Amino acid sequence: MSTPVEYTRNIPRLIYRIGVWIASRLGLYAERAEKYFNRFKDHVKNGITVLDTGCGSGAFSKLLSKQDCCVVSLDVSPHALKSVPEAQNIHKICGDAQNLPLRDSSVDVVIAISLLEHLSRPYSAMREIRRVLKTGGFFVVQLPNLQYFIEPHTKFPLLFLLPVSLKRVISEYLDYYINFHMTVKGVLRLATSLFTLRKKDALYHKFKTCPWPPAWIFIFQK
Repeated sequence: MSTPVEYTRNIPRLIYRIGVWIASRLGLYAERAEKYFNRFKDHVKNGITVLDTGCGSGAFSKLLSKQDCCVVSLDVSPHALKSVPEAQNIHKICGDAQNLPLRDSSVDVVIAISLLEHLSRPYSAMREIRRVLKTGGFFVVQLPNLQYFIEPHTKFPLLFLLPVSLKRVISEYLDYYINFHMTVKGVLRLATSLFTLRKKDALYHKFKTCPWPPAWIFIFQK
C-alpha cells in the first residue's frame, strides 16, 4: 500500500504525464518536431544514412524516413523503441549514445534532439559520434535551454538561479537526470574541440521571449 509520502511524490509525475498527454492530443509535439526539422533538413538528402541518437518515440525518425534516408533509430530504452514507426528504411537499435554499436565512418548525419542534457558523459557521446561520422558529415544538436524562465524538463520556474545541489534534488525528485553543465557554453566548449561549428540558431515556440530562447539548434561538421 502506498504511503502519504509516496502519493505526494507521485503528484508532480501525474501532472507531467497529463500535460504530455494533452500536448500530444493537441499535436503540439508534432508541430514542434516539424519546426525543428525545418532548421536542419537542408543537410538531409535522399539516400544518406542518418543516426537519430536518443530517438525516443521516433518523431524525427519518422520525418527523416519521409526524406528517403536510411534511418538508424537508437535509444537506450527498449520501451521507447517500440513506439518508433515501422518502416522499411528505419532500423531500430537499443544502445547507449555514449558507446555507439556502429562502425567507424558509417553515417552521414547524426542528430541529437534533447539528448545531451540527459547524459552523464556527454563528451564521450560526442567522441563516439565523431567516430561514426564520415569525414565532412554533420552533427545536429537541439538543446533545451536549462536557463530558461521555466526549466523545460522539471517545469520549475527560474531553476537556474538555484544552487546546483538543490537543482539536482528537484530533478531527482521528479525522476529526471539532468546534466546542468549542458548549457550553451558547456555544449560549445565540448563540441568545438571535436567539430567545426557551422550554425547556431535560437529556437522559439509561439512567441519570441527575448533575451532567452527556450532552445537552440547547433550544426557541427566533422
